[in-house]
Amino acid sequence: MTVEQCIEAYIVLMDVIFDPKDRAWLPFRVRNGKVKPRYKTEQFEQAIKQVIRNSGAMTDDRFRGDKQSTCKTVVIAMTAECATPIRFTDYHKLGEHSNFYNEVRIWEVARATSAATSFFAPMKIKHAGEPRCFLDAGIGHNNPVQELYVEAMSELGKPGSHFDDQIRVLVSIGTGKPILQNFGKSVTEVAKSIVKIATETQSTANTFGLTHMDLAERHGYFRFNPPDLSGVLLDEASKKDIIAACTEDYGNDPEMVKTVRQWVAAAGSEQSASTLAVIEDFS
Repeated sequence: MTVEQCIEAYIVLMDVIFDPKDRAWLPFRVRNGKVKPRYKTEQFEQAIKQVIRNSGAMTDDRFRGDKQSTCKTVVIAMTAECATPIRFTDYHKLGEHSNFYNEVRIWEVARATSAATSFFAPMKIKHAGEPRCFLDAGIGHNNPVQELYVEAMSELGKPGSHFDDQIRVLVSIGTGKPILQNFGKSVTEVAKSIVKIATETQSTANTFGLTHMDLAERHGYFRFNPPDLSGVLLDEASKKDIIAACTEDYGNDPEMVKTVRQWVAAAGSEQSASTLAVIEDFS
């Protein structure tokens, strides 16, 4: 799918999976205070599968299926058991539990990385009869730029050379500053998580920029993030016009136009053999 096709599919998905009629208005169970999903997981999964079918693929196609492109793809999720980040890749890696990762399907990866606790149920992926439970990597890795950097370095890095010198351009794209999301099993955990997510995304971007200042100064690292969209909640699909308008206004800002031109000049022709890394986070 092209970027434009992905955007169109996402706009359609917003209205389907965040249908107000299907929303559970209380984000916690009255008896024990445990957070429960607000939306129907089955409806979300069917919507993902429909997008896959519309792209010309089969719903049961594996994430590591026959590749038509040399582009390497990595998707970040979180294990529910250990709260550690997991990198689903469409390529084989040395030392991994490949029997599991080779069998994971595209729709399962999409569900795993979208399993925000208070919105959808955790994603359980079975292997050898035993389920593994995954959550959205929002807490701690809401901006996964460092995860991408480490993954790219392990796959593409050359021994004896500084990896930053191998990067032509790395682009980090945010979705607003910041959107507060609900995570956790209890109301107390949710409250703590909201504060953490609100600060983690931008602090990660700041830290990465400072530790890779030479890369940024030679126009090898760009961070694009629209203005404050905290007034639009994660599940407010009805406000997508506000998101579009604010983002367009952000893109038309003279300083942003200048930065985008610098990015285009740095990226050059996509036929180049130089490394091009693009990352999207869920700030």
